[in-house]
This record gives sequence, C-alpha cells and structure tokens, in this order.
Amino acid sequence: MLAAGLLLLGAALPGAPNAAAQSRGEGQSRGAAVELIDQPVLIQSLGMSIRLPVGASYNTDRMTGGQASFSMVASDNTWRMILHSPSSSDLTLNPESVADNLIDELRQSRSQMEQDRRGQRQVGSAVEILDRSVELNINDFPAARFYARIPGNVGGATIVSGYTIFQVGAGRFAILQMDCMEAEYTRARAAYETVVATAEFRDPADMAAERAAGVRAGNALLSSLNRSDLEAALLDQPAFYRLYRPAPTGARADAEEIAYQQIDMRMGRRGELDPRKPVRRWTQADHEPGFIVTIIGRFLDGSRHVDSESIFFLSLDRDAEAWALRMVVREGRSETGWTETGVRSGGDIKVTIDQPGQTPVLKQWRKPAEAYLSQVESYLLPRILAQRSAATIFNFYRYQSSTAEIALRRDILEPLNDADDEDGAWRLRSRPDENSPEEISILSADGELIRRQLANGGVMEPIELEALRRLWKSKDLPLN
Repeated sequence: MLAAGLLLLGAALPGAPNAAAQSRGEGQSRGAAVELIDQPVLIQSLGMSIRLPVGASYNTDRMTGGQASFSMVASDNTWRMILHSPSSSDLTLNPESVADNLIDELRQSRSQMEQDRRGQRQVGSAVEILDRSVELNINDFPAARFYARIPGNVGGATIVSGYTIFQVGAGRFAILQMDCMEAEYTRARAAYETVVATAEFRDPADMAAERAAGVRAGNALLSSLNRSDLEAALLDQPAFYRLYRPAPTGARADAEEIAYQQIDMRMGRRGELDPRKPVRRWTQADHEPGFIVTIIGRFLDGSRHVDSESIFFLSLDRDAEAWALRMVVREGRSETGWTETGVRSGGDIKVTIDQPGQTPVLKQWRKPAEAYLSQVESYLLPRILAQRSAATIFNFYRYQSSTAEIALRRDILEPLNDADDEDGAWRLRSRPDENSPEEISILSADGELIRRQLANGGVMEPIELEALRRLWKSKDLPLN
C-alpha cells in the first residue's frame, strides 16, 4: 500500500481549494488554447520536467520522508495542481492499482452511512467518478488517470479532482493532482491534460553524472579567479533596471510595471552592511576592505508595495562574507518589516531570519566542499563568464534567500550568432535551483545585461534613472 502517500493526498481534499476560490474573469473562454511557458520546470529528485501555463505560479518543497512536493496555481486562481512522489515496498503496484487505492480512499472520505439495529454501516459514497483512463502511455511512461466529483461538507462547495499516476520505478510513483470548482471543470481539465502531456522523465543516473560534471566545472572556474578578476567585473557606476510584463501592443506605455532595482558593485568596507551606523562608530572589523554589492528596489503587488535593500560583502581573500537584507511591505498606513542577516567565516555559514510576530530563526550549514558561490560572486558571475568566454555548463552551490536553503544552481553560457536575431554577444541560461525553470539573459560581449526573460513572463532590462522616473510618474506609480 501507498498508505502514507495516499493519506497525504487525501488530506488536501476536504473543502474547496483556495486556488479555486475565485471565478473565471470576463472574456476567458472554456475552450481557449492553453499557452505554456517555453522553459520546463525540473523536479530534480524525480528526474521529471513539466511545462506550466503562462502566468501560473508554482512552489517546490521537500516533505517528511523525502517526498518531493510541487504545486502550481492558475493565474486566475481557478485551479491548482499538486505533484506528490509516494513510494511503496510493494513492488507489484502499478498505476492502475494505485488509482484503485486512491478511489477507495476518496470514497471513504465521503462515505454515506445508514443506521440499523446493529449500528452504522456504509451504504455508498457521495464521491462520483466522472471519467477514468487506464493503461495510458504518456511520453513512453505507463500511467493511469481518473476524475472524481467530491461534494463538500455541509455548506461546502463541490470540487472536481483529477489524478494522473506515473510509474517512475519499481514501487515509485509521481502523482499529479488537479483541484478545481465544479463549474471550472471543463476548462481546468484542458489545462491539466495539456500540462500532463508535457511530462518527461530522465534517468537519475544520467542526471547525477551531469550534475557532478557541472560542479567540477564550477569549482575549476572559482579556483581560477583572483582579486583582479573580481575587480574587473565590478560596475563603473550604479545601474538601474526595470522589471515589467510586456503588453500585446509591445508599447512601453502599455506594459505592466512590476518592479525596479538599483544595483551597485564596487570596492568598499564591511561596515557598509549597516548604512544606519555612523562611520565614527565602526569597529576595527567594520573597516575591513572587500567587495560590496548593493541592491535597492521596489516591487508592486496589487495595493501593496515592497521596498527592499540588500547589501553583500566579500573579503578580499574570499574566505569570509556577510550580508544584510531588509524588506518593508507597505499597504496604506500599514507597514511590516522582515530582515535576514548572513555570515560565513571559515567553513561555517549562519543565517538569521527575523519576521514580525515570530521568534528569529537561526539556520546553519557547513560550507560545501566544492563550487561554493558567495553572494557577491553570484552577482558578478555573468560578467565573469562573459569576460572569460566560458561557454560551458556550470553548477554552483549558493545560499538562496527565497528558500532559506543552500541550493545547486546551474548556469550555461552560449555564444549568440546571426541566426539568433539578438543584439548581444552571449546568452546565459540560469536556474537558481534544480527545481526552477530557466531564466534567459542576453549579455553584451563584456557581460552587461541587455535583457533578462523570467519564467513567469516578466522582462528585466536596463534603464536610465531619469527615464525610469518619467515612466513611473506617467503611470502614476509610487516612487521612493
């Protein structure tokens, strides 16, 4: 039995899913074609890749017992999809028998009982199986699929859940679950089956060998760098960037502004990690020289705007680093702050995360033995790769604030040619971690960013400060 996996899946079912809480927006058709992002999302632990609908948000996690968990939500919140990876010691299980077990569990969750003189007994279930397909073959992998109509509890909404079960090994399965409101079933099913049809699986051994080769290449690159190489990758002056979602018209005035950033990369002192601390109060340690990267930005999120300041320090010998991230979320008169501080000294990495109303969290790691990329080096990396003409696949271990974990990132530098129809000299394909889709950056010959295409459809481009001010003012957007 896949008991642990089945119970986990069943726990997500009671009540209507939050992802389906809103109705479809006007002008959207149930029969509309499903547009997918170009770059697939990779779930490394399964060797599985899938392409997401444009605009869908996603999240990856690793759950108790080592199960990989991946979820995505439609841009209009009308459906959600959840990927689970249960395993079993029963090696005779196949997709059809797992589907049987899931259906039994669903029916038990909404069983209909009858009282007689001997007590209660089950006489049926409110769960209705709408459709079932067995012995499917999806991209050469055996699979099974079914859809179930699941009434809510008293006063609750009725949802429809779809399950596609892939067998990825003996006793190992990948189950992609879809939940939607009953009224959205037809449209959500089209999106779901379009996504499922893109699922592909690779041999884990091949992926492990590829990962190891990338780590060796990353380690060799970092070992070859010296102080002069890092100094050559610094900026002459602060650079400004605009993050936006292009409009169908292609006009700048019609695009949706998402954020802007000011990035500075220069030589500095460790004491600059705290701009609020006067130089006269600096300690001897604060005067240590090194490399500084500063990022100041504003992100728009509906009625809220998020202001952030990130400062990273790397010692001249690259043996020590520190950083401080501060973020303030503002909505009307409400203001909420968040901070993260990190330090690496020798082989120890410590990060403290402080959020309102919560006890500060301290996380610690030993520095990876190979291919560890400091925070400062991660921002200098595109310029370093371009200046080295390092056209190959690199893997690096790097701390990620978005997940509060050390993750394996991948960078692939490729030369552009006339057929690419691009203005730059290089294409840099980057994955911030193994489960994220690629971001595509077009770079000049010396590594200056010309354009970055994000997986969610956003575009990041350099912009002059005055042009940025005019643009945001013309759209009546809040500038700091």
